[in-house]
Amino acid sequence: MVYKDKIIYLFYKCSTTITIMGFSVKFVFRKIIQVDTTNTIGYVFLQKIESRKKTYKSLGLPRLDKKFWDEDKQRVKKNSSIDYATFNNVIENTYRDLLNDGGSLTTIVERTDNRSFLKFIEDSLEGVKFKSKHGTRKKYTTVIKKLKVFLSVNNRSDFLFKDLKVGFLDEFQSYMLESGMTQNCVTNYLKIIHSFVRRSMVDRELMNTNNPFNNFKFEKKLIRNKETLTHEEIRYLLNVEVKDKNLDKVRKLFLFQFFTGGMRVSDLLSLRFRNFTNDKLSYRMFKTNHPIQFELSESILDILSDFITVESSFNQINLSIPRPIDFLHERKVEYDFNQKANELSNKNPFRFAVPSPPKFVFLKEVDFQINWFNPDSMVDSYLKSLTELGLRALLTDIDKYIKRRGKVNLSAHTLHSDGFYETKVELIDEFKNKINERLVQVRASFYLEMKNQLHQLGTSIETKNNFVFKKLKEEDFDTSIDLENFSIVSEHLYDKISKTGIVYNRDLKRLQKTLDFNKTLKSHLPRTTFTNIMMKGKVSHRDISNTLGHSSISITDEYIKSGFNNDGVDSVIKGTSDSFRKN
Repeated sequence: MVYKDKIIYLFYKCSTTITIMGFSVKFVFRKIIQVDTTNTIGYVFLQKIESRKKTYKSLGLPRLDKKFWDEDKQRVKKNSSIDYATFNNVIENTYRDLLNDGGSLTTIVERTDNRSFLKFIEDSLEGVKFKSKHGTRKKYTTVIKKLKVFLSVNNRSDFLFKDLKVGFLDEFQSYMLESGMTQNCVTNYLKIIHSFVRRSMVDRELMNTNNPFNNFKFEKKLIRNKETLTHEEIRYLLNVEVKDKNLDKVRKLFLFQFFTGGMRVSDLLSLRFRNFTNDKLSYRMFKTNHPIQFELSESILDILSDFITVESSFNQINLSIPRPIDFLHERKVEYDFNQKANELSNKNPFRFAVPSPPKFVFLKEVDFQINWFNPDSMVDSYLKSLTELGLRALLTDIDKYIKRRGKVNLSAHTLHSDGFYETKVELIDEFKNKINERLVQVRASFYLEMKNQLHQLGTSIETKNNFVFKKLKEEDFDTSIDLENFSIVSEHLYDKISKTGIVYNRDLKRLQKTLDFNKTLKSHLPRTTFTNIMMKGKVSHRDISNTLGHSSISITDEYIKSGFNNDGVDSVIKGTSDSFRKN
């Protein structure tokens, strides 16, 4: 037998074709249909020619780049990037099988057919590649459960590789549709099955080559437009007053997701102060482990200010400096103008030195006085004493005065004008400008202090590992507290994050009902809304992909090619029509 093997080996080395019992055989490379034609990919088959008829048998080997195949030597070339020894051993063993079974080729076909495809899937899900991908594993497990139910209905307990046929896929698809699943969901389930078939083809222990999906046509998905918010709806959510404090925080969390580029709810819940340092938000996405970093915008800081306490001198009211507007609690029909004017003049740091007492306005609804003032350094000193709320209230009061053009009701039938509006209106405008300038300074200082405080919270040993939004408990996650990558958590902790996300979505539904909002508020809506804005802004697919944190740009292309309004097409069609419009 050893002598016989040596003859086969010598003949194999000298010829590309061998004749056995009236037919000839050789090993050939057959390419597969590819979208990307950069490299020619295919499989090594055994070709049998009998009575001028060619048949091909699979060797059970994984895919191979043609550049590694030596047609003359009938061997796979030595290369560090592939397991060439395994390929060549299978080729040599196939020759021996041909002689042992008299050329029937049955042993080649039976080599992998009786292995369990179902067990291969279950073992894969328990393997290293899915160890930290709890969400993906749960989703795939749901598909396997559906497959097991289908097998049980058909009185079967296992599913072998030899059962992988187009007919089986058709039957499984029909069963899922009859059970009430949508075509989109069915197609997704079948694509997951397909992904495991592909995994089995590159598994070195299995090396399956039976892929029924090569001849299976996936049904097209039914495209539904993804719901997004308009600019006006976002502005409404920004300014609307929500009396329920808990729901108001939910509203702000929703807006935080939007202003951070459509942040996923898992990332929102797991944000720690250590993610806020050096005026930036930096974190790894929980789902894809994709790193992302961007500067903190004013909108983000405004929302964060409601969840953390910022010590700021601009939030303190200096009561020692009198206000230029002195509120009166009692209206009087008759009033001693001179006496009151003298009193106000002594209290008012903005009094204007004139021979007669400064005039004032007695407002019926608001009850305050606007006096002659001199826009000098004393005005600046006064404005520095006010908080942001005080400055905005002052602007509101002045706008009301301007709207009335200085005229108010002293009584039910008496309209009084102080003459100030007509003669010194430019002073009012200058005063408003000073207030607005001070507001800009206050906001800039506030944002600076916010960034400084966040940096301190993010670098302090006591606070850096605390969750920002307090939806999760630090003590539950203390085992992963020192990890830079917070996406590596146990399945138990993953479930805690998932359940908290469900509660958050329920709260969004309550908020929607409270506001009588006409769109479905859910945690994914900020993501689709921000994506829609990027598309309208003609942001490149690469930048959209990086912002969304997709693992590849192909996923982004798949995500945005359907479900969004294609304003680009609308623009081209309208532009073309307009260019040919009749004058």
